[in-house]
Amino acid sequence: MKILYLSTIIGTIDSFLIPHLRLLSEQGHVVDVAGNFTTKISKELKTATKNCYNLPLQRNPLNINNINALKRLLILIKKNAMNFKIVEK
Repeated sequence: MKILYLSTIIGTIDSFLIPHLRLLSEQGHVVDVAGNFTTKISKELKTATKNCYNLPLQRNPLNINNINALKRLLILIKKNAMNFKIVEK
């Protein structure tokens, strides 16, 4: 299964989700990450995922950059033949 973690703050994924990403990869899943990379991608994140995609996502839902990010996200999903599911807490 292909899994794409999407976040406006990559630091959240880098700080808290690396063990989950590794576990999913070890279970045979293809794990990718997409988000607004404002800092350098850590070695841990690079090794835990197959691909890291930079999308200009902003936390403010009214920010105009989110329209461009959504377009790029849809292209990314189509190009990589991903199915998607929205997961909330």
